[in-house]
Amino acid sequence: MSLNLNFITNDETVRSKLSQSITQSPHDRHDVYRFIGEDFCRNLHNLVETLRDHMMKEENTIIFVNGGYRVLGLIIFRIIHIPINAIMVEVICVPETGQRGIGTQLLNKVKELAETVSLPIYLFPLDESVEFYIKNGFIEHDGGFYVFSPSTTTTTTTTTTGGKSKPRTSTRTRPRKKMLRKAKTRRHHRRT
Repeated sequence: MSLNLNFITNDETVRSKLSQSITQSPHDRHDVYRFIGEDFCRNLHNLVETLRDHMMKEENTIIFVNGGYRVLGLIIFRIIHIPINAIMVEVICVPETGQRGIGTQLLNKVKELAETVSLPIYLFPLDESVEFYIKNGFIEHDGGFYVFSPSTTTTTTTTTTGGKSKPRTSTRTRPRKKMLRKAKTRRHHRRT
């Protein structure tokens, strides 16, 4: 399914990278804000207010699915530099539209950006969305946040063999199935 994705940003780095695959929106933040109703985030009213707050922050980038006169889903993020260099996802929200895969496509655009700029993605998911993020390659860390590390992130180590140094590069793999089982078990224990 191909979606009509648009973005709004004031960040030049993000603009130059995203404009290669997504259309920059002719709308501004206020236009998109008007399409966000109280039931936009699956009736999580407190999330709607958080979403609206993040939409209006100039340092945040918005990628949204343009459905004509309505927004079919959006993700809000920003590049941070303190205390680390990373992409911080503030909110991702997809209303009940009957269409599947919108959240994944929005997240994939941010993951593509992360690959391009070689930055990890950080987020703090709601309990009911943890499984979604694990399926999409995020790994849980202490403190309740999840991280996606781009595959272009490699580690270089030097080994010495017979007095000669040889650099060795390896790419970290993510044990997705194991993490998914762990998350399901943890949620089951919280409910009981």
